[in-house]
Amino acid sequence: MRTRIITTIALSCLACHAYSQNENVKDTIQLREATVVAQSPVHKGNIYRYDVHEAARTISVMGEPDVLRHISSLPGVSSGIEGTLGLFVRGGNNGGNGIFFNDIPLYTPSHAMGFLSVFPPEMVDNVAFYQGGWSCSKGNVSSSLLDVKAKRDFGTSSKGTFYVSPYMSGLYKSIPITKDKTTLHISARSTFLPYVYNWFSTYDDKLKVDVYDLCAKLDTRLSDRSVLELMWFHTYDNFDYTDVWGDSRAQKWKSTIFKAGWNMLINDKMNMNTMMYKNNVFANQTSKAYEQVIYIDELRSNIELSSHLEEWCASSTFNYNANDNYTMNFGLSAQHQSFSTENHEYIHNMKDERNIQSSSNTLISLFAEAKYIIGKYADVKVGFRKVFQSTANEKHEGIDLHALGHWYFRKNLGAELSYDKINQFYHVLEGLPTGWSMNLMAASNTAYPEEKTNQYYAGLFANSNIWGINIKSTIGGYYRTMDGLVSYKNARNAFGFKTTSWAHDACIGSGKSYGLETSISAMSKNVQTTIAYTLSKTDRTYAEINNGKTFPFKFDRRHIFNLEASYTFARKQKKEKTYEHSLGCNVSFSSGNRVTLPIGTYKGVKLPYWERMHYPFMSRPDEFFIQVYNRQKMSDRNAIKMKDYFRTDIAYTMKKTGKKTTNEFSFSIYNVTNRHNPYTVFNVENKWKQLSILPIMPSLRWCISWN
Repeated sequence: MRTRIITTIALSCLACHAYSQNENVKDTIQLREATVVAQSPVHKGNIYRYDVHEAARTISVMGEPDVLRHISSLPGVSSGIEGTLGLFVRGGNNGGNGIFFNDIPLYTPSHAMGFLSVFPPEMVDNVAFYQGGWSCSKGNVSSSLLDVKAKRDFGTSSKGTFYVSPYMSGLYKSIPITKDKTTLHISARSTFLPYVYNWFSTYDDKLKVDVYDLCAKLDTRLSDRSVLELMWFHTYDNFDYTDVWGDSRAQKWKSTIFKAGWNMLINDKMNMNTMMYKNNVFANQTSKAYEQVIYIDELRSNIELSSHLEEWCASSTFNYNANDNYTMNFGLSAQHQSFSTENHEYIHNMKDERNIQSSSNTLISLFAEAKYIIGKYADVKVGFRKVFQSTANEKHEGIDLHALGHWYFRKNLGAELSYDKINQFYHVLEGLPTGWSMNLMAASNTAYPEEKTNQYYAGLFANSNIWGINIKSTIGGYYRTMDGLVSYKNARNAFGFKTTSWAHDACIGSGKSYGLETSISAMSKNVQTTIAYTLSKTDRTYAEINNGKTFPFKFDRRHIFNLEASYTFARKQKKEKTYEHSLGCNVSFSSGNRVTLPIGTYKGVKLPYWERMHYPFMSRPDEFFIQVYNRQKMSDRNAIKMKDYFRTDIAYTMKKTGKKTTNEFSFSIYNVTNRHNPYTVFNVENKWKQLSILPIMPSLRWCISWN
């Protein structure tokens, strides 16, 4: 039975699936058609820039190119639970990562319980990942920032893509409505694996899974000096498992976004970017149990937890280019967030309890930054963001500061220094650290003030070209302090069914992280290789956890090593078709994450008149009294380090390019050695056992693109 349950859970998870030298690229209006050529990744220590093709080198569980998963291969990033998108950057929490799609924050960034991101790859133009030094035009973030830009087109040629795999299939189409003026982009993705599972299943239980995302984006050129952009994006996940007894467990989360943007070139030196968006996020999980009463199934219990966020925002940003050496950006934004959490507990023959908690945020932000290039020797960028927060009965304010500078010793060698002071005016109470969207969110207040991060970074970067191989390398160190971190005192009551407010189960504390990061990439016509290594230490301190003593962060992985390599071994030209074959390999190693485990037992003191429990009409099984008289002694918080994590992935890709179509077939194997990496450990009959959730995972994917 246990094997069947674990298999069902695994299937439900899988069913949803499926460097330039100047890094400060300005977000200005594009009024001319441009040809984009893929380049080697840009990295100087704090900022990575890449595209979908580069991200596809990171072999994922589902075999899909994933721009969010790619950052797990970069230095300074620690992964959470295996295979998922719980990502912890330089010691920060997963909920502190600001993830933006076309300048809109995404609070539900993953499908399939964190195994796959919601970004449709064909809609993505380019990606920038910031560990520090990002633009002050984006805020309300406490850890890192992922900025995913959508494709933009103005009435050029029609293009399309269709792909299919066991986990996720999709369609993308760009439709020119008016030549050289208006284009409509549409994308849709879903999975059919659950339907196949139900069709062939010989059990009476059923698994219902709905996983899809839809995106529509309209680009139109109003004139030679202004463009209009409209975008609608919807992502949805629903898992509903009903066993043979009729008991069901369901999890659902969804997000809907609408954006309207207007970009206008005011004069030859200044342009304005104005936008408005609405963001609606909902997550829910329920557990229902039934019992049969006179041949009728009667509801015995219904436990439900939900979280809801509705967000409105309007902003304007002005970009001023004084000359080739001096640029300035400034603007303002108004953002309103309404948070709501609800838990519902119904137990047969007991009181039906429903508890709703609400909070709100209104954030008015003013920001400005300037960049100055000092000849060929240096450049510096300095910016600030002033935030005024208003909640129901309170008013607060804070300031973000970003300073980033480069000094070039010579053309191919330089140093980078940065300082970041950032604030996040809402809290994410994380449940499982998987990156999926079943967390509680609430506005910060006096009792639980905003999360504050101070970070310093210093490093060196170099690049060279040897025998046609472009080599880029970095090495640097960071030091980060974090305040206002909110955590559950005890995750046993994470659903809040024993209290009336999440605040009763949470406490506030601080953290510290420091480390050394290094990376090297080698790019040539046939070979692309990237190696990243991080040596770091991260801890947490809470007055109400671990008796106030500092303890290691759960994902304080001392050593993290990642290798990505791809080799194109055959290119053939046959008539008007080109055939290309390539192999890929990923190797990931990291120190084991930290856990809290029982390390002994001791005898408990009997309660007065306890022996009266032995009356026949109050009889209890022996296990009941064993648990009463024998207590567990727990280790210090996160004092135990689990077994080190190691995984190897391989992939093969064949691409056939014709005059009008391109066919691509890929076969990948995640965890090719079938290594049983630990998910958790537990004790049964005085024997420690390990649970692993991701065995060897093969995937097939076929994709056709046409012009």
